[in-house]
Amino acid sequence: MSTTTWIIYAGFLVTGVFSGFLGGFAGVGGGVINVPALDALFHALGLPPDSSFTYARGTSLAIILMTSISASRTHHDDNGVNWPATVWSIVGGAVGTTIASQIALNTDPTIMKAAFGIVLWGVAARIFWSKSPEHVDGAEVTSPWFFLAMGASAGIIVGLFGLGGGILNLPILLLLGRFQPHRAVGTSAAVVAGYAAIGAANYAWATPPAEAQIPHAVGYVHLPAWIFVAAASMILAHYGARAAQKLDPKPLKMAISGLMVIVGLRYVAGLFF
Repeated sequence: MSTTTWIIYAGFLVTGVFSGFLGGFAGVGGGVINVPALDALFHALGLPPDSSFTYARGTSLAIILMTSISASRTHHDDNGVNWPATVWSIVGGAVGTTIASQIALNTDPTIMKAAFGIVLWGVAARIFWSKSPEHVDGAEVTSPWFFLAMGASAGIIVGLFGLGGGILNLPILLLLGRFQPHRAVGTSAAVVAGYAAIGAANYAWATPPAEAQIPHAVGYVHLPAWIFVAAASMILAHYGARAAQKLDPKPLKMAISGLMVIVGLRYVAGLFF
């Protein structure tokens, strides 16, 4: 491999380090870090800008699958996963994710990038103004229809943008589902694993045009990036969570929010320049 390729592969590891640590430290979903970083790295690898963004979304979902499985296993051991809710949410998510993935694969990438930029602004606002969840009174919602609707809604976000869906799941489970914080986080992690598996499969099944095909990829999932970013993320998430117990997360949350606003502006500006 060329020196440039080695540098890009090192960039995959760095991406995993940052997304894993920030996920553990500030509760930032891996997709909002992975997609912009992978987009830039795939473009540096020689892909056209439109194709690099699609590869970034597909590969991000494969990464989220691995990290979410790891997280949900930990939460399961602490009785932090509502499995009936998880199953119904994944069923709903299968519909939303599959439809949204096909829409995303057949929509002008410039429009998809602008929409992703707007989503980043929403995530930035949520991180900036988020507060620690409080104890919730009452029993958890058990209606399958509730979780089917939640799954379908979050699945659309997953399929369109390569994000995990936790940005939507968590507030729904906490505010409407009456889940205790630790159960909401654990259930969301398990649900996101299901969403990500379905979304990644859709992107892997798709066939890129001849000029956008690269070695070591299955459809729009780049295998080395998947392995390197996922491995680094799973290792660093543990250290990020430990650091969050000792340090004030406010300054980092403000910095992350500011960065997301800037990156979002870059994507939205592509509509006009």
